[in-house]
Amino acid sequence: MTIDFSQKKQLTGLAIYAKYKVKGQTSSTKLSMIKVNQQKKLAIPKTVSKNSVDVSRLNK
Repeated sequence: MTIDFSQKKQLTGLAIYAKYKVKGQTSSTKLSMIKVNQQKKLAIPKTVSKNSVDVSRLNK
């Protein structure tokens, strides 16, 4: 397993490599997450917010 952090100690990447056996045959798998916490924050478009319904206020 490899874990990458920035100088500010924020997670920036993760890689996990695993070997396993199934019915006597060895296989492996790898999971990689890159550019963690390095993308723009997602935002809800104003048109969606404007036309949305506050469901917490329904049935009261």
